[in-house]
Amino acid sequence: MILNAGDGYRSVFGARQQTEMNVFFDSKFVEAELDHAVEEIDRRGGSDAVELRELIAEIRSIYQSDEPLQRGSLARYVGVLQNNGWISRPIAGTLLSQLIGV
Repeated sequence: MILNAGDGYRSVFGARQQTEMNVFFDSKFVEAELDHAVEEIDRRGGSDAVELRELIAEIRSIYQSDEPLQRGSLARYVGVLQNNGWISRPIAGTLLSQLIGV
């Protein structure tokens, strides 16, 4: 069996019939992910760096406020997200942790 799954972090592969996964988020993890994203922006952001930093600042603000994400509030960042897919993981993780109440 050959699986090309890319990043298989915390994934389950194989022919198991029963699987259990525990996923844990805490605020320190979320903040560390966002800090790491800023470091990556400095390394890889190029001409989109300013807009990417604004995006991360907005995501951080949304997370810290405990306010629900307003529909369309991040729509202006669609282009920069499409050009920089690598930034999606920390953003998705942060928004997910907010949704599940961490």
